[in-house]
Amino acid sequence: MSRFRHEHSLVLTDDADVAALVAHARSSGWTKTTDLPYGHYDVTQLGWQVSGETFVLYGESHGIGCRFVTVTGDEAGSVEATVAEVIGTVGTVTEEEMLVVLLADPMPPAREIIRSLHRVTAAHFMRRIKRRPPEPGDPRYVRAVTRLMNHPDRSVRRSLIIQIADLIAVRPDLAEPVLARRKAEKELVELMEVFAEIAAAQASPHSGPGA
Repeated sequence: MSRFRHEHSLVLTDDADVAALVAHARSSGWTKTTDLPYGHYDVTQLGWQVSGETFVLYGESHGIGCRFVTVTGDEAGSVEATVAEVIGTVGTVTEEEMLVVLLADPMPPAREIIRSLHRVTAAHFMRRIKRRPPEPGDPRYVRAVTRLMNHPDRSVRRSLIIQIADLIAVRPDLAEPVLARRKAEKELVELMEVFAEIAAAQASPHSGPGA
């Protein structure tokens, strides 16, 4: 569980200039706390202490090809101000923009949908790896998952199942619309069985934070 009371994650646009964030940190007097280069199982990380108990962490997940910035702290005002600084320095993708793609009618190209699914995973990356407790989220995600599990392109369904398998630790409500298609899914049978095992383990009273 986070030792901070407030946490806000931002997903960066594909063309966001991380050098601009590094330069902003330097000119603003942020103290560098983390510098973790890419490793086979690692996420590239750069971290700074802004002031007091407010911290900024830049991460790049090479597995999904997305970058994000997470701001944490005990003071809501300081966290919000720092989030505004980050948004003013590098390009970010809002949650609304991700949902627009996932719920668009007619559906956008498969590549765009998969990219948005990766971005949703990136937005929850730190919550997941730090084993934050589950929390309610925008109910439109359930509608998006239900809809995309019926997508005619198997690559979309495959990506969706994989990303939701990662997300259900912090969004357990997203498991049900995937499991509802378990019998109907004929092209990704093995993947669905693996997902069902992950969902069952996640639902176990012995899983989750503190287990």
